[in-house]
Amino acid sequence: NFVRKRPTTDLAGSTAVTVGSWSNLRFDADISAPLNESGSVRGRAVAAYQQGDSYLDRYSMDKTVGYGIIEADLSDQTTLAVGASYQKNTPEGVMWGALPLFYSDGTATNYDRSTSTAADWSYWNNENTQAFVELSHDFGNDWRLVAAYNYEEIAQDSQLFYVYGTPDRETGQGLYAYPSQYGGEYRSNFVDVSVTGGFDLGGRGHQLVFGGNWADAANTEISWYGNDVGTPIGDLGSWTGDYPKPTFDSYSSYADYDYRRSSVFATVRWNLSDAIKLITGANYSQVSTDGVS
Repeated sequence: NFVRKRPTTDLAGSTAVTVGSWSNLRFDADISAPLNESGSVRGRAVAAYQQGDSYLDRYSMDKTVGYGIIEADLSDQTTLAVGASYQKNTPEGVMWGALPLFYSDGTATNYDRSTSTAADWSYWNNENTQAFVELSHDFGNDWRLVAAYNYEEIAQDSQLFYVYGTPDRETGQGLYAYPSQYGGEYRSNFVDVSVTGGFDLGGRGHQLVFGGNWADAANTEISWYGNDVGTPIGDLGSWTGDYPKPTFDSYSSYADYDYRRSSVFATVRWNLSDAIKLITGANYSQVSTDGVS
């Protein structure tokens, strides 16, 4: 959610327990409070945990989320916010790709809704860490400045089972294994500065937004494969996910690259009449990448 939860000036909190189909269970906790007597410094903490299975065969998910933010009024017009979030997803029995759409005779397949191509050892772990600093200043007369710095780090680790081929309608034969192991790490720094304000022209009020942003990021990925690519798996309709996990040491491929982006933009929202509005704008961006993929 790109709209972050903000602290409140009064003590407030909530907890929730959610129970659903397929053994789904979720806990949520959210508390916000002033951190000094005047309420000029405020904090908020959010935590959630979810686990459960799925209508898909062999699929299950564990999810952990934590978020915290401190907001301080430096003056009547200026507010500083600092915060961070962390999310870890550990799904198992993960599909990699999709079910075949057609049999070899051209007719459409009709698998059960629960059918999955996942092997029973497959998983796809993701960790996402973010931190941010945001400064906002109100100039008065509906003019406002917001400057923000965001850092994000994503780490991935997975062992997945891809299925390819076109099955025979009568026997289900014709599908083959493509198991693989993946790892990756992504880091980015992002700065955004924008100014919004209103102005009068022709007896009507209009709104202007302008600013710029700058991003710098690095991405590394590795893919490992075993020597069993192309092994027949039989009829997918009776597939149980029972496939011996390979050693993933036959060959590999990788990516290692950086990218940078800078943009400036401006938008005017014209209030031409009570019934007619017009939005005009311009954006200019420069993007550069280097490395291998």
